[in-house]
Amino acid sequence: MGAVLELSLGHRAQVDYGTGPMVRHPKTGKYRRTRLFVLTLGYSRKCVRLLT
Repeated sequence: MGAVLELSLGHRAQVDYGTGPMVRHPKTGKYRRTRLFVLTLGYSRKCVRLLT
């Protein structure tokens, strides 16, 4: 089991980002690389995930 982190409410967040899959643009038909962004709150472990 992993380490237990004792965090206060609103004190920390973790950010991860990187490259995602190739997707085809619907109008041009060209392939483009996507980017991934994930922000996870330390206390509640709720997260936001964005694919751009």
